Amino acid sequence: MSKIKIRSVNAPRTRNDRHEENPGSADSSGNPPGLSEVLISALDERWRKYLRLSRECAKEPGEKSIHDLRVATRRMLAILDLLKTILSKNAGGKIRKRLRAELKALSALRDLQVQIILASEFVGANPALVGFVEELKSRRKSLAGKARREILQADIPLLKKYFNQIRDRLEVFLRDPVAVETTFLVIRGILAGIYVRTVDPRRRISSEPDNRIEDLHYIRVALKRFRYTIEIVKPVFPGITDQLLQEVQNFQVSMGDIQDMQVFIAGIEAFAKKERKRARGRRVAAVDPFRSVVDLLIQSQNERVNDVVTSLDRLDELRRALR
Repeated sequence: MSKIKIRSVNAPRTRNDRHEENPGSADSSGNPPGLSEVLISALDERWRKYLRLSRECAKEPGEKSIHDLRVATRRMLAILDLLKTILSKNAGGKIRKRLRAELKALSALRDLQVQIILASEFVGANPALVGFVEELKSRRKSLAGKARREILQADIPLLKKYFNQIRDRLEVFLRDPVAVETTFLVIRGILAGIYVRTVDPRRRISSEPDNRIEDLHYIRVALKRFRYTIEIVKPVFPGITDQLLQEVQNFQVSMGDIQDMQVFIAGIEAFAKKERKRARGRRVAAVDPFRSVVDLLIQSQNERVNDVVTSLDRLDELRRALR
């Protein structure tokens, strides 16, 4: 049986997106910026983008606006986590807490939307999924409202105050040339540590096929954090090229598609279980019309997992880029 062709629900980035996401590139003279300029520029750019997308998502929490805000939030968290190591463990703590609360609400809504998209592609071949899609859509309004309320709860003037405090603190800290040099070494150590502890596939991938989906999910989450951090310091690490970042994103998309299918399969199985329970209550013969769909999804998912696992060694280039 051939692999199911399901479109990725991860929105592709445009040229403008890439420009916004990688601030601090060489100036008009062609000279690369210094680390101080890179960090402050990235902090400002990510903060402005988060605020803009937060306003847009609060107005209309659609598929694209949620995706864009989740990415912007994760990028903002990545630089705040970096500053936590550079400055102190409490640096940006109140902003991080607020962002994580929003991310949690947005993630639940995004997972639901992914299931609606995927289920809608199968309804024609399996009409039993109509009920599943209707149930998902009935929950969407509630989750969208919850996500919107979470975003609107943010005290933006207060968050701006916290942001200005940490920005001023970073600016003062980086005036010291010794601090800048130390910070560069610290960042390189942080990135190398993240790679070795979490991204390195030879350390993470189980030899047991049943555990590989969980292992890939772990790598995907770590790789996402790793990528959002190396994007910040790309201008001061010549080995981090646009091609390498694109390769990393391609892995993220592939692993994300596998995880989306995992969520989808779990959703169908939970709905099928409820349908069997209802059938028993009505004393109707329990027929599982979802089994064929689930079996097909699992087969396609396993094929995708094998494709990704056999290509993971290419991520070694990330470690070499930090030397």
